[in-house]
Amino acid sequence: MYLITGYFDDTTNSILKRHIEEIADITGNAYMTDNHIPPHMTL
Repeated sequence: MYLITGYFDDTTNSILKRHIEEIADITGNAYMTDNHIPPHMTL
């Protein structure tokens, strides 16, 4: 089995982090922010 993870450039990363923080505030699910998981895409 293989895992491919793609990361984003700094500008996109900042935008996605803001969205993730907003989602965490609304849903109460702060797993990604609490564990400092950067925005990424896994295939």
